[in-house]
Amino acid sequence: MATLALSVVGSVVGGAIGGPFGAAAGRGLGALVGSVIDSTLFGSGGQRLDGPRIADLAITTSTYGAAIPLAFGSRIRMGGNIIWAMPLIERARRRRADRKGGSGRQTMTTYSYSANFAVAFCEGPIVGVRRIWADGKLFYDATAAPPQTLAADIRIYTGTEDQAADALIAADVGTADCPAYRGLCYAVFEGLQLANFANRIPQITAEIEPGTPDLARVLQALAIRAGVPVVDVASTAKPLAGYAVARPVSARAAIEELMLAYSLVGCAVPGGVTVKPRGVAALGGMDAEAFGARTEGNADADGWTMGRAEENALPRELTLTHMDPARDYQPGTVRSTRQDGSGLAKAAYDIAVVLDAAEAKARAEQAHRDIWAARNTIEGLTLPPSFATLQPGECLDVVLAGRLRRLNLTRVTVAPSGLVEIAAAVEQGVTWLPRTATADTGTLPAQDIPRVVPTTLHLLDLPMLRAEDDDAGCYVAAGGGPGWRAAAVLRAADGISFEEVGYLDAPAVLGTCQTVLPAGPWAYLDAASTFDVLLLNPEDELEAVSEAAMLAGANAALVGDESVGFRDAVLIAPGTYRLSGFLRGRLGTDDRVATHGPGERFVLLSGALGLERIRDGLGLRGISRSYKAVSLWQEESAVAATSFTNTARGLAPLSPVHLAGTRDGAGNLTITWIRRTRIPSAWADGTDVPLGEAAERYEVEIRNAANTATLRTITATSPVATYTAAEQTADFGALPATVRVRVQQISDTVGRGAAREAIL
Repeated sequence: MATLALSVVGSVVGGAIGGPFGAAAGRGLGALVGSVIDSTLFGSGGQRLDGPRIADLAITTSTYGAAIPLAFGSRIRMGGNIIWAMPLIERARRRRADRKGGSGRQTMTTYSYSANFAVAFCEGPIVGVRRIWADGKLFYDATAAPPQTLAADIRIYTGTEDQAADALIAADVGTADCPAYRGLCYAVFEGLQLANFANRIPQITAEIEPGTPDLARVLQALAIRAGVPVVDVASTAKPLAGYAVARPVSARAAIEELMLAYSLVGCAVPGGVTVKPRGVAALGGMDAEAFGARTEGNADADGWTMGRAEENALPRELTLTHMDPARDYQPGTVRSTRQDGSGLAKAAYDIAVVLDAAEAKARAEQAHRDIWAARNTIEGLTLPPSFATLQPGECLDVVLAGRLRRLNLTRVTVAPSGLVEIAAAVEQGVTWLPRTATADTGTLPAQDIPRVVPTTLHLLDLPMLRAEDDDAGCYVAAGGGPGWRAAAVLRAADGISFEEVGYLDAPAVLGTCQTVLPAGPWAYLDAASTFDVLLLNPEDELEAVSEAAMLAGANAALVGDESVGFRDAVLIAPGTYRLSGFLRGRLGTDDRVATHGPGERFVLLSGALGLERIRDGLGLRGISRSYKAVSLWQEESAVAATSFTNTARGLAPLSPVHLAGTRDGAGNLTITWIRRTRIPSAWADGTDVPLGEAAERYEVEIRNAANTATLRTITATSPVATYTAAEQTADFGALPATVRVRVQQISDTVGRGAAREAIL
């Protein structure tokens, strides 16, 4: 007696499915007979194997000897295996920062890293790689026009048999020892900055385009890998969205996963297996009583018996986890739940197949329905010898107890007499009909690659803006167009070896003057002048303020080299404002009120957004250095350097004001002035401002009439000096009618401050 039995693999394919309903699940999936297709896709011998899982595709590994994943269909998202990497490239950047509590400054060293590595995705050749994610963030997008990427140089190899070796890998391992990885799809990442990935190589996943093979070809390819010579899959020719096998599995498990996803059944046939859509017409269609066969002498036997599984052991809920293309191929889970309250178990499937939510929902409901429908079984049904070619997995439509039933064969036994005895799951024909469902895939925010927005950098050699900036440093202001986020400020003495000296993570309001600010008064409100400014970022805004607010420091800006306050701002075109109502020459820049020209810089100083102090020591005063501002995701090599010399202007005393002179009866000239302070502070007592220096000292220069030479220098320790008649006669030959003088306050640190001249 020859017996063919159905191999039950429901517990493998179904993940959590097992127990009393495992066999029913296996029959419902159309499990394939025997071990004809049990060999693994990757030749892994006799190890215990599970089916493919979505988790296999979600991570980047670095495993020597790992199986090369297989990818099929139109598109699928996969992780990869790092197949080559150089040691991380470390870069030290030193910057100075204030100690807590104001106890001086300290030098801080920060380290950044970049990486060169290659990630293998799958067996090639493939059509291409559409997108790449790093730690779940979109990093490369070939669908954009032009293709977009973030910072790193990415080279993609599609796995052809003639692809050349990568030049970077060859330079590292040697040309003679460098593989071309032919037949392997991989990507090389060169110079990937790791600062945005916690200074480690990120998890890399890619959207692969394997090609447009349909489901039938994929089923055939899987079977051929398992050594099955002939497979009849012609009726399953339909588009395959995406499927991947990322670790050793049996070919049967892989095929059955596709059978679940696309509602297929399968069985053994001479020379191989056949797979076809569910609902295809089955054999039979006759009344069981009409063809039940008996052996001679046993005509009165019943011939068959019916059985029914315990419903409490069947699943009340079934979940199906799949790859959802509407969610960038992230896992999506759909559920099918029975509402009648019967069934205590739960079933879960996890398939590495790309299905939209509605398709997955329909498959979940169908699988759930199959499990319940297959709880009825029949044993001992005897058929004539003409049915000897039946195979487990095939179906018979018969009338049992007055109702059309479908028998899903689980065992076929051919007796010596030629009679065929079968066992089967008994199902109602309606359970095989195609099923549709509706499901909401949910919402996933669209991911766009952040554009690398170049940074506009302004290095500002200004007087102090804040009391805490009492050092030899300078200010930097940075910003950019829409999308600008942050930039590192780098400096080099040789123009080559740059080190970080500042970092700005908020944009300054920057612009370019469209008209020239004319010269104007700096001792009182300039109500006549106007100029227009075009902002770098049109999303920025300027607004008018009251005169009192302006006097209190609102709307402070740098125009060229002059610090001003503006009261009025009128939008005259997109991103363009006309400013008026000025306080001129603020912060000791009154010497710059007549120095304006076309195309000057505009930097909003109020609020100090996008403004940082580089806290240098006096050792760098007057020395030219090269600077770069490198935007987030930007390569340092892509930024041109600019030269700047810091004069430590913040330490220099401001020029005195209100110079005056009086003569006594003897012709002696008394020169007086009012000092200012370089320290930003409130005029608290209404009498004087902080000195800001170790001691009060001044130098008064007596200039010749042509203002080409200094005739005499008088020192003073208070804002008054005497130029005697005798000194005047010695310098000019007689008492002059007027004297040109130049007064400067002296700093113990940097010497002379800004000068004020007058003819007295």
